[in-house]
Amino acid sequence: MSLQEFSDRWLRGDFDENTQIWHKGMGSDWAWPEEWLVNTKDRAEKSRRYFEERSTRALVWEFPCWELLQMARYDFLPRDWHQRWEECGGRFFGEKKRMIARKNDEIWGALGSRERYPDALDLAYPPFVLGTSMMVREIVREEAIELDLIEKTHTSEDEYREKMRRKS
Repeated sequence: MSLQEFSDRWLRGDFDENTQIWHKGMGSDWAWPEEWLVNTKDRAEKSRRYFEERSTRALVWEFPCWELLQMARYDFLPRDWHQRWEECGGRFFGEKKRMIARKNDEIWGALGSRERYPDALDLAYPPFVLGTSMMVREIVREEAIELDLIEKTHTSEDEYREKMRRKS
């Protein structure tokens, strides 16, 4: 089964104990059993809940941006995430080319778009594609202002939240 077929089956939830994907690479063949599929599905569900929980009005005020990071030194299937980030219209920050965008930025959907990438899972949160170790972390408001991703505002809500944050 090709990576494309595997991804299609994953999206449909059409897999069982006999589902495997074979890939020629690095001079050898390897397979992903159903356990890998279940782990991917589990990780996607946890990420969906995390994105929803961390996208409340109060948390978006405090942590308005996500930074895309790699959990492991390499992806199971190597991809150039900086290239994908750039193709999706993302901005880089600093010498390390940090990939940061607002939580409501369209880039999160673009990274997981099947129209754009055949290995994508149509998810606007990690795992965007199969076999990836990518994750996100939140960026605090002050850093987002410094990076010019958001503007510093002076609304009554801003003043209230700042006051409450200093108390805790």
